[in-house]
Amino acid sequence: MYKVQSTQTINYSIQGCRGIAIIVIFILHSYLATRGRAWLNVLPTNDFLEFIIKWGNAGVDIFFIISGYLAVNSAIKSDTLAQYLLKRLIRLYPVYFAFLICTYLIGRIYLHNYLSTLSFCDYGLSFFYNLLLLPGLFNLPYAQWMAWALGELFILYLLWGTTSRLYTKIHKSTYYSLMFIALLIGFTSYVYYHPRAIFFIVGIMAYFTASSIKIDKKNNRLLTMMSILSFIVMASLVSYSVTVYKIVHEYPIYIASMFGYIFILSTIMNEGIINKLLTSYFMVFMGKISYSFFFIHSVVLLLVGYLFRWVTYTHAHQYVSLSLYFVSSFLISILLSWISYIIIEVEFTDRYLKRS
Repeated sequence: MYKVQSTQTINYSIQGCRGIAIIVIFILHSYLATRGRAWLNVLPTNDFLEFIIKWGNAGVDIFFIISGYLAVNSAIKSDTLAQYLLKRLIRLYPVYFAFLICTYLIGRIYLHNYLSTLSFCDYGLSFFYNLLLLPGLFNLPYAQWMAWALGELFILYLLWGTTSRLYTKIHKSTYYSLMFIALLIGFTSYVYYHPRAIFFIVGIMAYFTASSIKIDKKNNRLLTMMSILSFIVMASLVSYSVTVYKIVHEYPIYIASMFGYIFILSTIMNEGIINKLLTSYFMVFMGKISYSFFFIHSVVLLLVGYLFRWVTYTHAHQYVSLSLYFVSSFLISILLSWISYIIIEVEFTDRYLKRS
């Protein structure tokens, strides 16, 4: 069908990319968390600083690129579409399910903006449609807004898996050819109405073109420069889209996706300083726990914020308070994410997939 790519260096680079993505997301969310609290809101109002911090929005897009890149290998290694989708579900759902359970158990305790207003029956109904990721398909409120990415990602997995399967059968009959064309139109329409989904397509394109691009090791400096500049441009365009339009506007995102393609290729093919950074122990570790971290850090930021609010010392020394808030939230998020990674992603998910 397709050629499978699997080298240890690329795997480490991918994990490192995840690590960078989750760190810039954390910086953005911690900054936004401080803007909502008077006792931490000590950073000067600076449009340029806020623009740079909003580069963190591109962290999700990096995850989409990586997901598209890895989805190809997953589809190749699966015998059937059902097996492929089951493997994707097993990867996505256990952490999300555990996080969702915790959210609904303590939602009223920490006065969740949405859950604290629901009746008992609505509480159960809300849990049901959040469990099925229906807010990603319909205009329904999320219990945790980060789950929008999960809902969109699974739809993209479904569309890619079905399209790739039909592509291998179009030579058999006109029926399969027509089905493939119809699904391709549907895939394109989905990307049009959900602009950030294009980064998933970028990952697929990167997979199929990476093996055909030959780079001399002497060009590592060029690759390093391309990787850094393409990330800056991509993140700036995403930040511009969110800052100027207040929503994710399609035109800056489409242009950003082109630089996202350059970023992922120049990054995974780099054997210089970028490779050393991405394959460092810390970045690979952050990449491994990034999925759990993605869900956990927002709750940690909220709960640590509540704790700091009652500590008098933090009110008198706001810059110290800001530093402690950032560092403690980051370290606690790492600890809890590591525990989640070991218990759920390694002990349950990985073992289940190996048995399968």
